[in-house]
Amino acid sequence: MGSAMFYAIRGSGFVFHKKWISALGFWVICLVMFLASGNVGALEIAVHEPSVYEGDSITHDGSTLKLEGEILGGTEIQEVTINGRSAAMATRDLMVEELEEEGFPFRGVVQLEGGDNAVEIKAVDDGGETVTLSFTVQVDPGVLNGEVYALVVAVNDYQDGRISDLRFAEPDAQAIEEVLTDPQHGIVKPENIVVLTGAQATYRNISKALEEHLVRKAKRAQDVVLFYFAGHGAEGPHISRGAAYYLVPHDAEVTNLLSTAIDKGRLQFLWGAIGAQRKIFITDACHSGGMQNMKVLSADGFETVEGFVTLTAARADQLALELPRLGHGLFTHALVEGMRGAGDGNGDGYVSAEELGAYITSQVQKMAAEMGAEQVPVVDIVPGAAGTPLATSGGKPLPMWKPVDPPAPAPYVGLIKVTMRFDAAEKEPYMLVAIRDEEGDEDVEEVAATAIMERFMSKRAPFRFVEPGAVEGKLEGDQYELAFSDNPADIAAVARAVEADLILTGHFTTEDTGMADEDMKELLGTTIQSYQAHLNARVIYANSGEIIQAKTVQTAATHLNPTMAQRQALEKACQKLSDVFRRTLKKKWDVLMAERPSGMIVAENVDDYQKLGRLEEALAGLEPMVTGLSWQSFEGNSAVFSFNATGGAERAAALLKEKGLAGFKVGGVKASEGAVSFWLK
Repeated sequence: MGSAMFYAIRGSGFVFHKKWISALGFWVICLVMFLASGNVGALEIAVHEPSVYEGDSITHDGSTLKLEGEILGGTEIQEVTINGRSAAMATRDLMVEELEEEGFPFRGVVQLEGGDNAVEIKAVDDGGETVTLSFTVQVDPGVLNGEVYALVVAVNDYQDGRISDLRFAEPDAQAIEEVLTDPQHGIVKPENIVVLTGAQATYRNISKALEEHLVRKAKRAQDVVLFYFAGHGAEGPHISRGAAYYLVPHDAEVTNLLSTAIDKGRLQFLWGAIGAQRKIFITDACHSGGMQNMKVLSADGFETVEGFVTLTAARADQLALELPRLGHGLFTHALVEGMRGAGDGNGDGYVSAEELGAYITSQVQKMAAEMGAEQVPVVDIVPGAAGTPLATSGGKPLPMWKPVDPPAPAPYVGLIKVTMRFDAAEKEPYMLVAIRDEEGDEDVEEVAATAIMERFMSKRAPFRFVEPGAVEGKLEGDQYELAFSDNPADIAAVARAVEADLILTGHFTTEDTGMADEDMKELLGTTIQSYQAHLNARVIYANSGEIIQAKTVQTAATHLNPTMAQRQALEKACQKLSDVFRRTLKKKWDVLMAERPSGMIVAENVDDYQKLGRLEEALAGLEPMVTGLSWQSFEGNSAVFSFNATGGAERAAALLKEKGLAGFKVGGVKASEGAVSFWLK
């Protein structure tokens, strides 16, 4: 402890040399340090987005202003308000200890009008101390009407021959384009509409147009977006669980919807990423009886999309009809007629969403009834879209827009939780066995399932089975029934619900053949019972819904006891089936593993489009360990990525601790067998 030692008082601006300090001076300094620590804790508001300070005046080109910042000082913040409305705050329980900072983050939205808008942010801590920050936002009234952007997509001819072609999807799209840009009725400038039809309507082109034309251009709340799709809708497998809805582009493959069609999760996220608060989703999607497992894409498929206006051709269980004499589908024919003025119910020169919805509902049902059919359009208009004009008369300009209600504060999500999962190189797949007796005998069903599993295990096949007890409580609602669905996507969803890689599902019958051996009857004094078992089963890959093997077997057995004859026939059928599957499944599984990405990333609390882009770019920077990174889907506020890994969880954890992740603070890195988890800020 030499004379070179210094004591520094943070925030005081003074540095004291030890040799100057007497015993009395030491206590004086302690008092000063105590007082200085109180100054450090003084409340302060720091606004980062936009960057403003007390008394500033800024300009803005929209009707809403998003605010992000943090409250510095204090021990606990009780409340943050923006113009008297509560802001969303992050709380300490969202924080990872090593990522904590002094500030308490907050987030909120301010509704703006033309001219000068006063904004006041107020914070109160647990001691009652209050601090405010005020500034002014100037908005040009001329920008509040915004722009209307439209994307129109239609497919008649599909590249995959297994998908039935349509007749009027592309003429429907042409009619929609014409009415949207019509100087007398349209609301879209010609330069603000993108039309993709036929071979142009590919997965890549549609995805790119959604992002570049709608997300990136319609940034302001006062803007309007309209997305029209005519073609096939489909239900298929999901990347992580359940079945997903898809828009089916020109180049889609029936057996690979997961990677070639636009899934509901991706569309939901892009739809939610659009800054415009008026969003119109219209689909005239036909049910194709000639395409296996395809269903109508209706409002049921997009029930959680954050859209304002949804107009769809038919209910989920109905066909979207076409009428050759019209050259259009019934729905689009009525839609166009309504937008050309027939839907202007009150004669004010505007065709509102409500008016158009009422008109097409009435007209489509009437035309369908004349054909001896039933078709009821689905119209969903949330309160915030009340009065939204979808067409005009005589070229009238759109009315000045003002939201009915100010937007609610944006939720503060806090940290991003990331989990990276790695497949083991020699992974033994888990298989779920679901076998049903067509007579409904549960005891016989248990005999069949047990016989299949025991046969696999007795031959040392490289498969493990999901224990029946592990399934209980994990299958909800009608999931058990879905295990026997005709739709492989439904069956795959059940397998994923219990974390199985494969599912062997099927049904069987056992029947008394009525045959009796008369010689044995004379010898034994009783009739020999003869039973036959007919078993039909298939194995489905849980990740994609692909049927990788199917087989039908039939065997017979005899016994003095009819129950034993029945069970022996069934057991023989199950063993025969197991032997057939066992010989080929391993090779098929190896092929699937070679084609499948070796890693999966689930990022929770990704709450905006920009954050998703930053995250994807940062994760891609983990090369060479992470290659082929691809965003797969979005569920709620969780983004799902796939990737190919050159190392396992331990290597990933070491790389994260050493290298971090560009643009983020990394904390809480934990590695376990096959996975690594961490937090980002």
